Amino acid sequence: MPEEYTPTELNRILEENDRELIDRDVATHARHIQALISFSSKENISLPISRTPRGVKNPHVTKAAERIAQFIGDWYEEKYGDLLHYDFVLGELLAKIAGTYVVVRVPTVWGPDPKPTWDPDDTSKIERTTRKKEINIVSLINGITPKLARSATTEDIDEIYSTFSAGLEVLRYLDTNKRSDPLLNEVLNDFKASAVYFQNQNNGFGQSRWSSLQAVEKMLKFVLTVRDIKYERGHKLRNLADAIDRDSWLPAEKISIIQVPASIRYGEGGSTRAEAFNAHVAALDILLHISRKMDTTRNYDERS
Repeated sequence: MPEEYTPTELNRILEENDRELIDRDVATHARHIQALISFSSKENISLPISRTPRGVKNPHVTKAAERIAQFIGDWYEEKYGDLLHYDFVLGELLAKIAGTYVVVRVPTVWGPDPKPTWDPDDTSKIERTTRKKEINIVSLINGITPKLARSATTEDIDEIYSTFSAGLEVLRYLDTNKRSDPLLNEVLNDFKASAVYFQNQNNGFGQSRWSSLQAVEKMLKFVLTVRDIKYERGHKLRNLADAIDRDSWLPAEKISIIQVPASIRYGEGGSTRAEAFNAHVAALDILLHISRKMDTTRNYDERS
């Protein structure tokens, strides 16, 4: 193993490694770490995956290795920039302030659920993660101004608090358990899509409603699969819910809000902003109901 590499040599090696990572379809945000691992393996050199704290000596890492690791980090930062940053936002939720529709981001929360607060004058933003015991919901709302935040009524704030708490619980459940069953990952993606389509300035309300339906449909099919209950293929929520339990799984009043024909995806029948919003909110209620039910009725470790 050479003690030093020239920048030209390192560039050549990194270009080759990066092409291999692209061919393997490695996600952009994971390529820096994978490049360090690949370089270490191919060049038989121990590279630090993270920086050694100041004042701490790592006997397995040489000064040359630290310089190479720094070069690799700089190389990937220069090439990919923000594309390297993993998005820790769990999802987005729809809410209303004084009749105006807003989008609330749900960050990854490390530790217990934070207590929601409302401070219109705190302009600091929580982007992706937080460890705070309290969280200013205003800091999570896309594009909000202090004036709009001050216009929120007590009822608005209470509703947003409730939506955030429910959304954090549901999104945490899905994110934690998505590797246990592919359907849960699809539920998570569909629920996220519901909010994304809602924000589409080309009026993606039909697609938003369809995504809300798909999130609930796949959540029900997940339950059926876990319980080894056979079901008919289709998009009728009532049929899927009745196959599980006629009373416990899907509140009847929510069905008419969420249930839409497949043709809604193609703009047939038309959809309003209010209909898309109500479907998103109803879907969140049902996902919360089911995730709580599953947490108390089935242990993932016992799945066959």
